[in-house]
Amino acid sequence: MSGRLRILFISMEYPPETGGGGIGSYVATVAPALAARGHDVHVLSCSPGQEYRDYADQGVHIHRRGQVQIWGLGRIGLILKAPQTVARLRSGLSTFLAYRRLKSEFDVIEYPDWGAEGWVLALFHSTPLVAHLHTPLPLIQWYNRMPMSHDVTWASFLEHFSVCRADAITSSSQLLVKALEKIGWLQELNVEVIPYPIDWIRWRNVRGVSSTPPIVLFLGRLEPRKAPEVVAKAIVILREEIQDAGALFVGKCSGCCDGLPYSEWVEMFAPGVSGCTYAEQVPRHELGDILSRARVLAMPSWFESYGIVALEAMAAGRPVVVTYTSGAAEFVERTGAGRTVPPGDHVALAESLRPFLSDPEYAHQVGELARAAVRQDLDPDKIAIQREIVYKRVSAAFAR
Repeated sequence: MSGRLRILFISMEYPPETGGGGIGSYVATVAPALAARGHDVHVLSCSPGQEYRDYADQGVHIHRRGQVQIWGLGRIGLILKAPQTVARLRSGLSTFLAYRRLKSEFDVIEYPDWGAEGWVLALFHSTPLVAHLHTPLPLIQWYNRMPMSHDVTWASFLEHFSVCRADAITSSSQLLVKALEKIGWLQELNVEVIPYPIDWIRWRNVRGVSSTPPIVLFLGRLEPRKAPEVVAKAIVILREEIQDAGALFVGKCSGCCDGLPYSEWVEMFAPGVSGCTYAEQVPRHELGDILSRARVLAMPSWFESYGIVALEAMAAGRPVVVTYTSGAAEFVERTGAGRTVPPGDHVALAESLRPFLSDPEYAHQVGELARAAVRQDLDPDKIAIQREIVYKRVSAAFAR
């Protein structure tokens, strides 16, 4: 086969129009990197209510579609109380039909586990498939302290089916692989670990931290797994010594806080906390401004398969403090670009944040170390080469 591949990425999250999740951020970085290497790269995004559009972006062909309406499926979901299962059934069917209507042959198709977007593609399996692990439903349920209902079980089956039927499985971190092996989700399947690429050029002009106030940034969805309340509790401790210390919380409520506004939900866990400000989720093009307002980023998640926000903050010259239950922890420790703490320990978080908040020059030194590490190890072209090797191998094997 020739060196040039025709690659199709499946991602309903593909930004900027359909959300800002980690899957979409990953595709938005790796797809242009592969296109720059001479490959013919396409992205198919099927999201409910989305306008039909075809256009090119950074050398990548984007195909935006809505989702098919299947008569009676929604009613069945209501009767069986299975909205997540119905969403995945519709997503997979919509993706497959949209793919067929492209009337194009691809050397490889890559889809995420999340959302089971590839389950029909996996069922027919007429093209080489690569499944990329993000965070399957069982882990989401466990770390958000939610039960494995019959709906979640069926929805998880569809995600699992799409992964097991793929010709290759990749993961952004060894942490995620071990977590899935522990619950028996992978069933001894071989998984290749390839970190997410970070577009360091995008963040290189964010100003350094020397002139920033002692502000801690929390960036992510409002849900128990992300543990924003741990940051609020740490700020209570830090303000006893650093009076102008504060935290900026930026994120979207994921429906896990009983409908309370963002700030009220966090304050429930740290009554009387001051020095904290709150903002709704912002578009990706505004994140540079958000990062420029903070001196250090905290990612206190109980579990994070990778943690793109932490690596992007590092690319912007910010030191980070992450839990060792995040995929980024090994990279942070190895490069000296921040610190790692146990999950749920606000005292340890405060202790690790203190040196960065009290000494802006030290924060600047570590931040620049972080910036250099991301540029060296997570350059999009370097990661694209690793994924290219996987695609060529599965394509050649499928042809045989």
